[in-house]
Amino acid sequence: GITEEQALRYLKVGLDLIQTDHFDDAASVFEALIAMNPQDPDPHAFLGGLHVQLERPEQAMACYDTCLKLSPKHVLALAGRGELRLKQGDQAGLDDLKRAAELDPMGRSPAGRRAASLVRTLRLKPAQAPRRRTASR
Repeated sequence: GITEEQALRYLKVGLDLIQTDHFDDAASVFEALIAMNPQDPDPHAFLGGLHVQLERPEQAMACYDTCLKLSPKHVLALAGRGELRLKQGDQAGLDDLKRAAELDPMGRSPAGRRAASLVRTLRLKPAQAPRRRTASR
């Protein structure tokens, strides 16, 4: 295993690699962290986000699900899975987004702020009600 401080340092390296478009290297960092400490939810969440960026929704969903089994209140994983579910037409995604926003009511994390914004936007969209036919006289 590794210390929490070392894990945080490696997570930052992985995130920096994503910022510089070194996606394969970032994935390797997150996968190594998972191998060293599979019970740490964070690398699962970040690897899920990376899979979303690389348009690998099945792998992303698996990472988010694993993260949430380890840490059911993980805001990043809830927000990521919620958004992914909605893109796939699964309305349960809205529940994930609401939960993420509730867990971060002050919007301290980018994922919490994004989840809250998406929930507000989705609430403002009018429901797809059937159109009324008006009688012509």
